[in-house]
Amino acid sequence: IGDDDADDFPIAAKPPKIDLTNPQNIVSYSAIWRVLHGNNFARTMQKRFSMYLVITFSVIIFGAAKSVLTQQYGITVEGRLGSKFSSIAVLCIFSFFVSLQIVAAWMINDFTKWHINAVNKARMMNLTLASVEKDEEKKETLLTSETLLDALSTQMSDDENCNPVRVAFFRANIALITS
Repeated sequence: IGDDDADDFPIAAKPPKIDLTNPQNIVSYSAIWRVLHGNNFARTMQKRFSMYLVITFSVIIFGAAKSVLTQQYGITVEGRLGSKFSSIAVLCIFSFFVSLQIVAAWMINDFTKWHINAVNKARMMNLTLASVEKDEEKKETLLTSETLLDALSTQMSDDENCNPVRVAFFRANIALITS
């Protein structure tokens, strides 16, 4: 994984340069990835943010119910025009923060796909280098690295499918913003 992959990831920062032909580097990268990625990193903070999202969404629902009841029964504290402007402003403010969290979580989930792609490229490179390598010891090292990268890619895919970053109770997806 190095600078040559950075052009494929315009949103993300350049990945670190790691020699993925060395099995020890792959084992180290795997351990770091497991700890720092997505839903494994700061799980308590993510639950807290999800609870904030639920509270924010509850406030939006409460505000909408208040507006409906106000219009239905004519109970207003301020004029009708001021109430509409304030309701729209509150809705825009709250929906902005909800949308921001959805986009951030979606980008984290999408970042996993970019990493899987880079790991698969490195795996194929190791397989190609092993097929033309004359030195048997180096060839064995490359094949071991390829096997480790294959296992890492499978683990990343499985983790992304089973344990994605969620927003409230839903998998983070851009379609949530429109619903």
